[in-house]
Amino acid sequence: METASGNSFSDLLFFDNPLGWGPTEESIPAKFIDVPHAQYRKTDSLSKVADNFGSVNTKSRGDYTTQMFHSQTPFNTYGTEDPSSFQFTSDFKKKNLRSSARSNKDSGTWQQAGGYKSRQVSRNTRDFNNKNPRGQGNNRNPYNKNQRDSRPDYRNNPNRDPNSGPYKKNNYRQDKVTRDTSVEIKADWEVIESIDFAELRKTRGEIVSDPETIKENGSLGYYDNSFDNIEIRNNTPLVRQGNEKTSPNSTTTDDEIIREMSLEYAQKYPDYHIFFTTDSILSHLMTCPRSVYSWDVIIRKVGNAYFFDKREDSNLDLPTVNETSGLPSNQNEEQSAERLSMEAGYINRVFAQQALSKNRNTINRGDGVGEDEAPVLYRYRKWDLGDNNLLIVRCEVNCVVEEGTKVKYGLIKALNEFDPKVTGVDWRQSLETQRGTVLATEIKNNAHKLAKWTASAMLGGCEWLKLGYVSRGNRGMNAGSHVVLAVQSWRPLEFGPQSMGLSIGNLWGVWKVFMELSKGLKSGTHVLVKDPAKGVVRLYAVPDDAFEEGDAQEEEDA
Repeated sequence: METASGNSFSDLLFFDNPLGWGPTEESIPAKFIDVPHAQYRKTDSLSKVADNFGSVNTKSRGDYTTQMFHSQTPFNTYGTEDPSSFQFTSDFKKKNLRSSARSNKDSGTWQQAGGYKSRQVSRNTRDFNNKNPRGQGNNRNPYNKNQRDSRPDYRNNPNRDPNSGPYKKNNYRQDKVTRDTSVEIKADWEVIESIDFAELRKTRGEIVSDPETIKENGSLGYYDNSFDNIEIRNNTPLVRQGNEKTSPNSTTTDDEIIREMSLEYAQKYPDYHIFFTTDSILSHLMTCPRSVYSWDVIIRKVGNAYFFDKREDSNLDLPTVNETSGLPSNQNEEQSAERLSMEAGYINRVFAQQALSKNRNTINRGDGVGEDEAPVLYRYRKWDLGDNNLLIVRCEVNCVVEEGTKVKYGLIKALNEFDPKVTGVDWRQSLETQRGTVLATEIKNNAHKLAKWTASAMLGGCEWLKLGYVSRGNRGMNAGSHVVLAVQSWRPLEFGPQSMGLSIGNLWGVWKVFMELSKGLKSGTHVLVKDPAKGVVRLYAVPDDAFEEGDAQEEEDA
C-alpha cells in the first residue's frame, strides 16, 4: 500500500479472540513474554489499574498493599490470590454496631475521633438543657449491674398479664403441642396407605349430574326472623332449659333407612360401587385438609356396598374451637380443647332450637320425629359420580326460611366466644362496627369448622346458612351462661368460595381420592386416622370386631 507521497505501510495484523477479549497466547510477541506486570483484584477501581506512575493509595488492599517504605511501583505485590476464592455473591456479614461501639470505646479509637464519648456527653447535656424528661434515661449506664438489675422483671413476675408487656407470650417460642390420636392404634393394625394433605389440596373433581332426593324423613320448624335484628345493646340470653331435646343422630350403619337402601341398591345395581354415609362424615372428609386435630372414620365394605361410619363414642360431630388458630391448647382444664368442644356442641344444640318460631307449626315428612327429639329433617340424596359409582348421603336440615311466599331450607349454626384475650377481638366492641374483622378472625381460627358447615349446607340443598355469634356471660368469666350477640345470614354457595376460598371442585376431588382408595380394599373393616402431629391421614386394616368392645360390654351388663 502506497500513499500520495510514496511512503508504504506494511500490512497490519489483527488477531481475533473468539473466547473472550484481550490477546491470546498465540498473538503475544515473544519479546513480551515473561515481562512482569501488575496484578489487580477484580474489584479494583479503574484509577488504580490505569495508574502507570505508581501514585497508588496508601490504604491497605490485602495482598496488594503498597507500603510507604517500599518503592512505589505498581509491581509491588505481596502474595497471590487464589482465583477459586472469588464469589459473585458477597458473604460479608454486617457487624453489630453496638458491639463495634463497645470495642472501639475500649480501644480509645472513638474517643480520639470525638465519637462515642463526646457524642454521649453532648446528647445528655442537650436533653438536660432542654429539660427533656427522657434525658434522665440517657444517664443510665448500661454497664452498671445495679442499674440493670433495678429494672422491673416482667418475665418472672407472677402477676403480669401474659398477653401484654415486653415478654408477651406470642413473641417467644411457644411450647410444642403434643396431641393424642382420636383412637388408640393397636399393634395388629396394618397400614395400607398414607395420604398427604398437600396432595389433597391439589385434587379436583366433578359430579356427572345434579343430586336426586330419594326420601325425606323428620320435622322442620320455621326460622324466627326476629333473630336477624339482634344487636349488642339488646342481646338475647341463650335459654338454658332443663330438658333440651336431642337430635336423632344415628350412625350410618344404625340408620334403618340406609340399611333398607343398601339391600335395594345392591340388587338393583350389581355392577356399581355404592357408597353410603352422612353429611357430617362426608363434609369432614371433604374439608379434612384444613383439619389440625386427630380424627377417625370407619370404612366397612360389604360386597359392592361401602359404609363410611363413625364410632359410637366418636367426637366427629362435636364442633371444635380455635382448631386452626395456631395457638397451643390451654393447659387450664376449663379451657381445654375437649371442654370447649363440648361447650360449643351444647351452644349449637340449644341455639338451633331457640332460633325457631314458637308460633308456627312444624313441617312433617315421613314418620316425623319423637316427642323428645329436636325438629330436624333428614334428606336422603343420591349423586351419580360416573364410572359406575353411586353416592347416597343422609343430609341434615334444621329449619325453613321464608322468602316472601316461598320457603327455603336452612342450616342454623353458632360461633362461640369464650375469651376475647385469646383471639384479640372483643365481639361486644367489634360486632357492630367491624363485623368483617370478627368474621375474618373466626375464619382464620376455625377454618375447618366453618368449611365443614358450609359443605354440609351445600350437600343438604340449603339455600341459607344462619351463623349466630354467642358469647359467654360476664365477658367470658361465666361458662354457665351465654348471650346471643348477633346473627348473620349467608348463602352457602357464595360464602364458601368468596369468604373462605372454598373450592367445590376440590371438595369433590378430595372425596374421590377416598372413594377410589376404598374401592381397592378387601371386604372387612378399615379405618382412616388423621395423624395428630402432621397433615397426613393413614388407612388401616383392622379386625372386624375392633370397635365392638363397647357393644359387647353393654350386652354383658344387660
